[in-house]
Parts: sequence; C-alpha cells; structure tokens
Amino acid sequence: MDPGMTIVNLDPTDLTLNIAAQQALDSNPSTLVVSNTLSPNPAAIGTKVTDSALLDNTGTSALSGLSVIDSMGATLSCPSSTLASGSSETCAGTFTAPMTVGTLTDYVVATGTDGLGNTISGGSSNTLTVSPLVAPEFPMGSITGIAVLLAAFASFGFVSRRKRAAEP
Repeated sequence: MDPGMTIVNLDPTDLTLNIAAQQALDSNPSTLVVSNTLSPNPAAIGTKVTDSALLDNTGTSALSGLSVIDSMGATLSCPSSTLASGSSETCAGTFTAPMTVGTLTDYVVATGTDGLGNTISGGSSNTLTVSPLVAPEFPMGSITGIAVLLAAFASFGFVSRRKRAAEP
C-alpha cells in the first residue's frame, strides 16, 4: 500500500472504494481560487466601496461551510455556503473608504471544508487608491464663480430693498 494513502473507512467491503476515492482526491485535491475587485477604485475618503470576491472550486470535491473574511472590514455575503466541484460564485459586501489618502491593500480569504473534512483556503489581494474629498467647482472656475455668485446675491438684495422703499 502507498505510504501516503489514507484509509477513510476500515470496513473491508468498502476498502477498494475508499482507496479509489482517496486516489482521486490526491490526484486533484480540493482548491479554492479567490479573486476580488473593488468598486469604485479610486474612491474618495468616506465613500462606500463594494468588494466582490469570485470563489472558484477547481478541485474534485464540493466545499461546504464557506466563509469569506475581508481585511477592510466588509462583511461579504455569498449566495450559498456550499460550492460544488468545478463551480463558482460571487460574494459581495461593502466598507467605507478609510480616512487615509494613498494606496491601501485589501486582503480577502475564503475557507470551506471538503468531503474529507479538510479545511481548504484561498486568498486574494487588491489595491484601493483613496483620494481626498474634492470641493465642487463653481461655474467659470472657482474665483470667478464665487464672484458671480456674490454679485448675484448682492444685486438681488439691492433690488429687493429698492422695491420695498419705493412702495407707498
């Protein structure tokens, strides 16, 4: 017998089946491939950012008890906690862009359990560019726009006072 082989069930009637099942799992062990995207990216300070994690089960065994952890604090929800062999699903959640301007790395780790009770993990990272808040621009540029607005408010007040003064 192969020294690396594990016998799952010692029932002699099932010994051949268990050896064949173990060999199949050994030849293509369960793997969980994770990739994540962040949107919007770049994001302004305080903006809600959506983190989407694509989970791919590329192994021969279904994975159950799936959970996803995000380093930026997003709680990612998945459509199902079970992922069949050869299938994929997208888990998503949101977090608020931090008050730190610059490039930050977001890590996502997914775990599940294969048919033999082994914990299978996969991870991914992505960068988020956080930008400062940008003040809205006024028409015709900032200085000219402010001057136009002040002139409009001033003339409105002047016209309004003249009409009241002219009334009998």
